[in-house]
Amino acid sequence: MEKPIYVTQPSLPDLEEFIPYLREIWDNKILTNNGPLHKKLEKELAE
Repeated sequence: MEKPIYVTQPSLPDLEEFIPYLREIWDNKILTNNGPLHKKLEKELAE
């Protein structure tokens, strides 16, 4: 049987890949738009 594809289930990275981003968020305590990670993403997308 093939593995089903769920339309509403997100495709997430491995937790180990995501932890450094969570640590940065917790360290700077900025959980809103225009925080450091948001600005970094916008800059990389603009290049």
